[in-house]
Amino acid sequence: MFKYKGNNLKIKEAVIEANSEDVTMLLIDDICDADQFDMTDATNEHIAISIQKFLIENDIFINVYYPKWKWSKAIGYFSINNPTTININGYKLNRSIASFVGNFYHELTHMVSANDNIYSYDHGSNDPTGKENTAPYAIGDIAYWLIDEEHRTETLEYKTYMPWYKRLLNFIWRV
Repeated sequence: MFKYKGNNLKIKEAVIEANSEDVTMLLIDDICDADQFDMTDATNEHIAISIQKFLIENDIFINVYYPKWKWSKAIGYFSINNPTTININGYKLNRSIASFVGNFYHELTHMVSANDNIYSYDHGSNDPTGKENTAPYAIGDIAYWLIDEEHRTETLEYKTYMPWYKRLLNFIWRV
C-alpha cells in the first residue's frame, strides 16, 4: 500500500487512486495480458504476482525531495538504500494525478525487481529511448492510462505546499 504524509493534495489523491483495489486488480490483469516485456526473462505473470505480493506485504512511502540542481530531469527515483520509499522531485509536482500514479508504479517495479532473487526487470540506463516495453516503463504507462480514463476531464488546480524558505529561494533564483 502506498502511503504519503505530506500535504500536497494532488499526491494525496494519486495515493488514493494508486491504492484503489479496482486499479490494482486491473493493473495486475493488464500486466499479465501485455506483450512480453523487453530486457527480462521473467514472465509477465511472475512480475504481476511479485508486484501484487510486494504491495500486500509492504508499505511504500512517497517522499517529496528537492534536488540540489533544480533543473534535474529526474521525476522520481527509488534507492536500494531505502527499499520502500519512492522519492518524487519537488520541482516536478505540476503533473496530473495519472502521471503520479504511473510514476509510483514505475518505481514500484524497480523495488520489486531489486527484491527478486531470480529475475531482473529494470530498464538499464536512465535514457528512456527505446525502453517503452521494459517492465518499469510499460507498467507505469498501464497505470497512467488506467487513471487517465477517470480523470480525463479533471480541471482541479492544486497548490504545492513548500516550506517558506524554499519558496524564497525559488523566488531569488528566478530574479
